[in-house]
Amino acid sequence: MCALAVLAIPVCASAKAPVMPPVYTFSERDDDDSRTCALSSASAIDAVNSALQANGVALATRKESLGRGAISAYINLASLPLQGASSDCAISINLTFEKAIMMAKPGNKKRQAEMVKFCDRGYLMTSAPESAVRKVNGHLEQFVADCVREYLMVGLRRS
Repeated sequence: MCALAVLAIPVCASAKAPVMPPVYTFSERDDDDSRTCALSSASAIDAVNSALQANGVALATRKESLGRGAISAYINLASLPLQGASSDCAISINLTFEKAIMMAKPGNKKRQAEMVKFCDRGYLMTSAPESAVRKVNGHLEQFVADCVREYLMVGLRRS
């Protein structure tokens, strides 16, 4: 008669799940059209930073984003008040995550910093000024969730 032995192998506790580096968020200054359409880059930055923290990502300073440790999140908001009977605005939202890396130049092998874009989301919409900020921030929050999930999934495939 044979006995069957079961060998339990513990999962290594030191294996870490991939973590997204800290992120520095920035945008352009508000212009006359963004003010007419009741948009604010400060509100957009706050929405992105809140969404990053809600997704477990630490925030970085501008100085940290210039080094190799942090990722930059660039928000591009463009708006244009529509002509006619409506007071609606056409709004373009774009959120890009990028990171500076050092690369050798082909030919002379000198190293230089290059920006690598790993996530870019955008949306074009129309909105009344009184609801524009809420709609824009909602899209930005979804873009952040998508980009964090994408970053972590790529990290999981590499680990």
